[in-house]
Amino acid sequence: MNLGSGATTDGTAGGGGAIIINVVGTTTINGSIIVDGKSVSGASGSGGSGGSVFLNTSLLIGNGTISANGGVATYDRGTGGGSRIAIILTNGTTFGNLTINSHGWGVGSASNGAAGTIYLKKSNQIFGDLIIDNKGALTYSDVTTFIWQNITNTIIGSLHLINSSRLNVSNAPLTIYGDFNNTKGNFTADTNSTIIFAGNGLSNTTLYSNETFFNLNITKAKEYVFFPG
Repeated sequence: MNLGSGATTDGTAGGGGAIIINVVGTTTINGSIIVDGKSVSGASGSGGSGGSVFLNTSLLIGNGTISANGGVATYDRGTGGGSRIAIILTNGTTFGNLTINSHGWGVGSASNGAAGTIYLKKSNQIFGDLIIDNKGALTYSDVTTFIWQNITNTIIGSLHLINSSRLNVSNAPLTIYGDFNNTKGNFTADTNSTIIFAGNGLSNTTLYSNETFFNLNITKAKEYVFFPG
């Protein structure tokens, strides 16, 4: 869990907070859980980065919103990056009708920030899915979501890299048990990074796009990895 980072030197664009919720029964969200970074207007500076939300619950229902977006900038500054949302279901397999966002979408001439990460784990999954979605907000090539050596527990089900998001794996492993789904995103594997397609005898892996890897390990047993042809 991380607090969001502030952006402006005078401290007016603070980062988002951190929320941890553990529920034994059913969680109903019809309102909003928001840990967005603070937005700025005019030429006063850049937006703060989003905070973090961790929700562990038996069941999840409702039509509300969970948001860890970067603070919006409206001038020629930078919008803050999205941050981290993790939802773990201990008994359910659906996430209600919630809207879940973690992006860095600016306004006007402001530079967009990178997308955050959304980790969703159903009770029937061993590892949850990782979603990186910047909602179509284009960024410069060095404005990216990172998985690097200081990040632990980089084992996921499927990866969904969508809507102009960028992911850079740098000097670190990323283990994927499900699919590699890059839909209008951008994936970069730096030196000493390793992508591992692992298996537990339950599912195949499909790559839906052409990708370049620095190191690629396939450790599946009695399963297949399907590459685009």
